[in-house]
Amino acid sequence: MLSQRYSRWIGIIGGLALIVTGSGRPVQAWAEPTNSTSTVDSQQKEASKKTKITALDRTQAVRGARLTFSTEGTDWPSNPEDIQVLLDGTVAGTAASIDSQGFDFIVPGCSPSYVPLGPHQVEVKIGNPPVSVGMAAGARQLEILPRNGGTAPKITGAFPVPTYPNPKGKTKRYDNLRIQGEGLAQDACDNEVILGSERVEICWEGTGCSSGITGKLVAAGHTIQLSNISPLDHELDNLKIRVGTQESEPVNMRLSRISRDAPIRLSLLLGLLVFAAVVVLGGRRNSQTIGRKNYGLISRIFIDAETETYSLSKFQFFLWTLVAVLAYLYLAISTWLVQGKLDFLEVPKGLPAIVLISAATTAIAQWTQSTKGPKGAGGLYPTMSDFVSVGGVVVPERFQFFLWTLLGAGIFLFLSFLRDPGTISELPEVPPGFLELMGISSIGYLGGKLARKPGPVIDQISPADRTVAGFLILTLTGRCLSTAATFRIRSVQNGQETTPEEIPANFVTVTPKKPEEPGMDPTLVKELELKIQLPNPTPAWANGKAELTLVNPDGQFATLTFQ
Repeated sequence: MLSQRYSRWIGIIGGLALIVTGSGRPVQAWAEPTNSTSTVDSQQKEASKKTKITALDRTQAVRGARLTFSTEGTDWPSNPEDIQVLLDGTVAGTAASIDSQGFDFIVPGCSPSYVPLGPHQVEVKIGNPPVSVGMAAGARQLEILPRNGGTAPKITGAFPVPTYPNPKGKTKRYDNLRIQGEGLAQDACDNEVILGSERVEICWEGTGCSSGITGKLVAAGHTIQLSNISPLDHELDNLKIRVGTQESEPVNMRLSRISRDAPIRLSLLLGLLVFAAVVVLGGRRNSQTIGRKNYGLISRIFIDAETETYSLSKFQFFLWTLVAVLAYLYLAISTWLVQGKLDFLEVPKGLPAIVLISAATTAIAQWTQSTKGPKGAGGLYPTMSDFVSVGGVVVPERFQFFLWTLLGAGIFLFLSFLRDPGTISELPEVPPGFLELMGISSIGYLGGKLARKPGPVIDQISPADRTVAGFLILTLTGRCLSTAATFRIRSVQNGQETTPEEIPANFVTVTPKKPEEPGMDPTLVKELELKIQLPNPTPAWANGKAELTLVNPDGQFATLTFQ
């Protein structure tokens, strides 16, 4: 009875307190302080009591494998997406499926969030906000293994060697670097590319990134293809592939800092600078005037000073010298700037012999000309035909020598420039058979100079001081002027040229003046006087500027203008 009476009074007092506060809520002063942390902690404690992971079917798995977590408890979510699996504190994904016995989880691949190979701490959270659940000790570890069959990676080739930067765009980039190998991980992100001691950060295809070095697996997973590599990204060094804890043996790999055609352009530029220096040292004041044309140093390199024609012996000597210099510069630049080897390079076999043959041929040709006499001067101006002709007459041995000189020099330079700057170690070897052929051609060329008569060269044509009515008297000064020569003449005035006219033999009287050197053909002289009978009416060439051509009996000729 007493307890009932007290309880009635307690109820009355409580009701009065509610009326005084004006609400049905407890008085704030009596409430216990709360915060979010304590709420989450309490939720975790409750979850750990009502949910628990008892086992993980395996602790090692490759990417894409399905793992099964065994569970117990009554408060597991019905939606798989409400179950999160964390590896080393990072969300690796959600459950793939769930039932009363547990749930399945797919080991993440390269995207959307990359989880590296190796062992990881496993944690599971449920709900929203997510809270951790209790886990048995055997379910707390997971090691992700590479999908490469367990074999160590091995590089079987890297192409191209070296890799040249793509010249397109403002910034040069390396594209299409292909690394072939065995034991590569079939998940691209598990292949670490190492240049020297530096790990290359790669944006793998399908991972969602779009900047930096891009890479993808091709050829059924046996080739890694890399693109968009900056020349400043990596030093030139060896290449290795690492998959997990296994690493391949290094192979030679080089990222060239210059483009594929840069050695060719640089060698041509340096060769041009060398010849430009020769021109500057030679000076413009040493230019040569032939007829009405002025010839600079470059042309005069090939012009014979006595005959004022292009010299074949000089041409083949300077051509082979130029080709040898350009090829050697290409080899040196490729070795130094592409391959990174600072060596003094060997001269290729056979090239010194070619240069020796050219130099000896030139020297003997000059000696032959000084002792036996020059070739015919031919036309008024030097032309390319001078290389295969003497005095305007084409001769076979000169044609053969000229042809083999062009062919040999062109092939040697072409084969040199065709070799890859990253792999070239020596210049093409000149075969012995070609050396023999060049020697035979040189002998034939020199033999022709010795066997052939010298040709005419006219240095000056001077009208005589005396005059004879009805005659034109001229004095021809030069070398190897035949007393049995024939003559052609034409008018050249104000840029107008008439057709050459053959002077009949009975219209011209030839008087020899100065004989050639003793021992030479007595019919050849250094000076002739021509007394030409003028036809009626007086031809145009008899007044003003004219051009006279002297033709020796063997067909060699020389031409010069006179007033």
